[in-house]
Amino acid sequence: MHEQWTQWRPIEQIALQYYTTAIIDAATGFHIRLGESNNNPRGLFITFEHSIDACRVTDEGDRFTKVLYLIDKYGRDFFVKWAFFKVTNSEYLEWLSQESGNFSDSKSMEHLALITQDSIIDIATSYEPKFEIIADIKQHKVVV
Repeated sequence: MHEQWTQWRPIEQIALQYYTTAIIDAATGFHIRLGESNNNPRGLFITFEHSIDACRVTDEGDRFTKVLYLIDKYGRDFFVKWAFFKVTNSEYLEWLSQESGNFSDSKSMEHLALITQDSIIDIATSYEPKFEIIADIKQHKVVV
């Protein structure tokens, strides 16, 4: 069965497109900072307060096959005008299962995907993160 991608609205005040400004894996959790597109000073700070199971960050040009799959299955606007997704029947989680000798199957993991202007971020996690709107991305200090 093929992957199923669903647009995900984790919070109401969400922009259509973002670019990645920071990815931080620290003792305080796993953090992602995104800036809004179109020279908007606003951004989004995503915090996974505990460890995540896995993360893959790839330049979107290096995921050309996945991009073509998404265009073919859902149309270009599906991901060009949206950034947050949940993936079921995930090839990424299947790969993690194989790599872990099926150990990861015992966890209740979900595949969250972020498609930004510069990368595709795949996250395997058993819980949803917290989101904080940033008024001015240039003034935002990451405290971890």
